[in-house]
Amino acid sequence: MFNNLEEFFKTGASLVVDKTGQPTPSELRIATVCLLIKAGSLDGYFHSDEFDSLVSTLNREFELSNEEAGYNLEVGGLLVDDEVKIESFIKAINANFEESQKVAIIAMMWRVMLADGLVSSHEAAFASRTAKLLGLNQKHIELARDMIEDGQV
Repeated sequence: MFNNLEEFFKTGASLVVDKTGQPTPSELRIATVCLLIKAGSLDGYFHSDEFDSLVSTLNREFELSNEEAGYNLEVGGLLVDDEVKIESFIKAINANFEESQKVAIIAMMWRVMLADGLVSSHEAAFASRTAKLLGLNQKHIELARDMIEDGQV
Protein backbone atom coordinates (compact mmCIF):
# COMPACT_ATOMS: atom_id res chain seq x y z
CA MET A 1 0.00 0.00 0.00
CA PHE A 2 1.15 3.53 -0.63
CA ASN A 3 2.29 5.58 2.36
CA ASN A 4 1.20 8.84 0.82
CA LEU A 5 -0.18 10.38 -2.35
CA GLU A 6 3.22 11.56 -3.53
CA GLU A 7 4.53 7.97 -3.47
CA PHE A 8 1.42 6.82 -5.32
CA PHE A 9 1.76 9.38 -8.08
CA LYS A 10 5.47 8.59 -8.53
CA THR A 11 4.61 4.99 -9.46
CA GLY A 12 3.25 6.07 -12.84
CA ALA A 13 -0.02 4.20 -13.11
CA SER A 14 0.06 4.21 -16.89
CA LEU A 15 -2.38 1.96 -18.67
CA VAL A 16 -0.32 1.88 -21.86
CA VAL A 17 1.32 -1.33 -20.61
CA ASP A 18 0.05 -4.15 -18.42
CA LYS A 19 1.74 -5.31 -15.22
CA THR A 20 4.32 -7.30 -17.21
CA GLY A 21 5.37 -4.19 -19.14
CA GLN A 22 3.81 -5.41 -22.38
CA PRO A 23 1.52 -3.14 -24.43
CA THR A 24 -2.00 -3.35 -23.06
CA PRO A 25 -3.96 -5.80 -25.20
CA SER A 26 -7.08 -4.59 -26.98
CA GLU A 27 -9.19 -6.87 -24.77
CA LEU A 28 -8.09 -5.03 -21.62
CA ARG A 29 -8.77 -1.64 -23.22
CA ILE A 30 -12.26 -2.83 -24.20
CA ALA A 31 -12.76 -4.23 -20.70
CA THR A 32 -11.90 -0.83 -19.24
CA VAL A 33 -14.16 0.95 -21.73
CA CYS A 34 -17.07 -1.29 -20.74
CA LEU A 35 -16.58 -0.42 -17.08
CA LEU A 36 -16.43 3.29 -17.91
CA ILE A 37 -19.56 3.19 -20.07
CA LYS A 38 -21.41 1.15 -17.44
CA ALA A 39 -20.34 3.53 -14.68
CA GLY A 40 -21.53 6.57 -16.61
CA SER A 41 -24.84 5.12 -17.72
CA LEU A 42 -26.23 3.57 -14.55
CA ASP A 43 -28.25 6.71 -13.88
CA GLY A 44 -30.30 5.81 -16.98
CA TYR A 45 -28.60 8.23 -19.36
CA PHE A 46 -25.11 8.48 -20.79
CA HIS A 47 -24.74 12.27 -20.97
CA SER A 48 -22.63 13.86 -23.72
CA ASP A 49 -20.28 15.28 -21.07
CA GLU A 50 -19.70 11.74 -19.81
CA PHE A 51 -19.00 10.57 -23.36
CA ASP A 52 -16.53 13.42 -23.93
CA SER A 53 -14.83 12.62 -20.62
CA LEU A 54 -14.59 8.96 -21.57
CA VAL A 55 -13.04 9.71 -24.98
CA SER A 56 -10.47 12.15 -23.60
CA THR A 57 -9.63 9.71 -20.81
CA LEU A 58 -9.12 6.87 -23.29
CA ASN A 59 -6.96 8.98 -25.55
CA ARG A 60 -4.78 10.10 -22.67
CA GLU A 61 -4.53 6.96 -20.54
CA PHE A 62 -4.12 4.43 -23.37
CA GLU A 63 -2.53 6.83 -25.88
CA LEU A 64 -5.15 5.90 -28.49
CA SER A 65 -5.89 7.65 -31.73
CA ASN A 66 -9.46 8.82 -32.28
CA GLU A 67 -9.97 5.84 -34.62
CA GLU A 68 -8.71 3.37 -32.01
CA ALA A 69 -10.79 5.01 -29.28
CA GLY A 70 -13.84 4.85 -31.55
CA TYR A 71 -13.34 1.14 -32.16
CA ASN A 72 -12.97 0.45 -28.43
CA LEU A 73 -16.07 2.50 -27.69
CA GLU A 74 -18.08 0.71 -30.35
CA VAL A 75 -17.16 -2.76 -29.10
CA GLY A 76 -17.48 -1.73 -25.45
CA GLY A 77 -20.92 -0.29 -26.12
CA LEU A 78 -22.07 -3.61 -27.57
CA LEU A 79 -20.88 -5.55 -24.51
CA VAL A 80 -21.77 -3.18 -21.68
CA ASP A 81 -25.12 -4.80 -20.83
CA ASP A 82 -23.71 -8.34 -20.62
CA GLU A 83 -23.22 -8.88 -16.88
CA VAL A 84 -21.25 -12.09 -17.45
CA LYS A 85 -18.85 -10.16 -19.70
CA ILE A 86 -18.55 -7.34 -17.14
CA GLU A 87 -17.58 -9.88 -14.46
CA SER A 88 -15.02 -11.51 -16.79
CA PHE A 89 -13.63 -8.07 -17.67
CA ILE A 90 -13.17 -7.25 -13.99
CA LYS A 91 -11.32 -10.55 -13.51
CA ALA A 92 -9.10 -9.83 -16.52
CA ILE A 93 -8.27 -6.35 -15.24
CA ASN A 94 -7.56 -7.80 -11.81
CA ALA A 95 -5.19 -10.39 -13.27
CA ASN A 96 -3.34 -8.11 -15.68
CA PHE A 97 -2.97 -4.72 -14.01
CA GLU A 98 -1.02 -3.65 -10.96
CA GLU A 99 -2.67 -2.06 -7.93
CA SER A 100 -1.81 1.48 -9.04
CA GLN A 101 -3.34 0.79 -12.47
CA LYS A 102 -6.52 -0.55 -10.86
CA VAL A 103 -6.76 2.62 -8.77
CA ALA A 104 -6.33 4.63 -11.98
CA ILE A 105 -9.24 2.74 -13.55
CA ILE A 106 -11.45 3.54 -10.55
CA ALA A 107 -10.38 7.19 -10.88
CA MET A 108 -11.31 7.05 -14.57
CA MET A 109 -14.73 5.67 -13.62
CA TRP A 110 -15.28 8.50 -11.17
CA ARG A 111 -14.11 11.07 -13.73
CA VAL A 112 -16.67 9.82 -16.23
CA MET A 113 -19.43 9.63 -13.61
CA LEU A 114 -18.73 13.16 -12.38
CA ALA A 115 -18.67 14.66 -15.89
CA ASP A 116 -22.43 15.31 -15.97
CA GLY A 117 -22.33 16.93 -12.53
CA LEU A 118 -24.36 14.19 -10.85
CA VAL A 119 -23.34 10.78 -9.52
CA SER A 120 -26.33 8.54 -8.91
CA SER A 121 -26.39 6.02 -6.10
CA HIS A 122 -26.32 3.24 -8.71
CA GLU A 123 -23.18 4.68 -10.32
CA ALA A 124 -21.43 5.09 -6.95
CA ALA A 125 -22.41 1.57 -5.88
CA PHE A 126 -21.05 0.12 -9.13
CA ALA A 127 -17.73 1.94 -8.68
CA SER A 128 -17.45 0.72 -5.07
CA ARG A 129 -18.36 -2.84 -6.02
CA THR A 130 -15.86 -2.81 -8.88
CA ALA A 131 -13.13 -1.48 -6.59
CA LYS A 132 -13.80 -4.29 -4.11
CA LEU A 133 -13.74 -6.91 -6.88
CA LEU A 134 -10.38 -5.48 -7.96
CA GLY A 135 -9.07 -6.02 -4.43
CA LEU A 136 -9.12 -2.32 -3.57
CA ASN A 137 -10.31 -0.80 -0.31
CA GLN A 138 -11.73 2.55 0.80
CA LYS A 139 -8.26 4.10 0.99
CA HIS A 140 -7.74 3.23 -2.69
CA ILE A 141 -11.10 4.79 -3.58
CA GLU A 142 -10.06 7.96 -1.75
CA LEU A 143 -6.76 7.94 -3.70
CA ALA A 144 -8.74 7.62 -6.93
CA ARG A 145 -10.90 10.60 -6.00
CA ASP A 146 -7.77 12.59 -5.09
CA MET A 147 -6.28 11.74 -8.50
CA ILE A 148 -9.28 13.42 -10.12
CA GLU A 149 -9.02 16.50 -7.94
CA ASP A 150 -5.29 16.76 -8.66
CA GLY A 151 -5.84 16.39 -12.41
CA GLN A 152 -3.96 13.08 -12.57
CA VAL A 153 -6.79 11.41 -14.51
